Amino acid sequence: MSHLNVKRLGQLLDNMKMEKAGYMQIYGATQELNRTPSRSGRGIYYKKRDEKWRGSLQPAFWNKVVFENLLDSKEKNWDFEVKGSIRSQANLHPFLVVTHDLPLDYLNMTLLGKRDDGNLEKIKALYGIEWKRKLPLYSRSSFKRFWNIKVAPFFHKIKASFSTSLAKLSH
Repeated sequence: MSHLNVKRLGQLLDNMKMEKAGYMQIYGATQELNRTPSRSGRGIYYKKRDEKWRGSLQPAFWNKVVFENLLDSKEKNWDFEVKGSIRSQANLHPFLVVTHDLPLDYLNMTLLGKRDDGNLEKIKALYGIEWKRKLPLYSRSSFKRFWNIKVAPFFHKIKASFSTSLAKLSH
């Protein structure tokens, strides 16, 4: 798993510019949810204006101005996903979602606010990372320890690879 397709990433960013999109979510699911395919195609769909999670904070590219206009400093992330999605309905830029040929590997660890044990098993099988299910999901100390020991080193490795790949792409 663990790959970054720089060519596909560049194509998606070009598609986002062509569409003048405010947002492009790297979703990872294969359901199109009766969405309209975008003009740029290849597994890219328009999100419906009234979609509940239109402004989801799952991995996505944002138009900076659109994102800043939707942010509310009084909201937490879950609040933003709901209320920001509602505010986004007034935004004229299309919101896109990628469902196929993703530029990076992505497993959503939560589903509607609940831990996704199926993906926890995949993470264990792929990377040897084990999250003991008995740990409280929102325990700051347990989560911080888990992050520092298991996730941060992997995250920094991916981030370095991504930065190097983008630098090569820009030359």
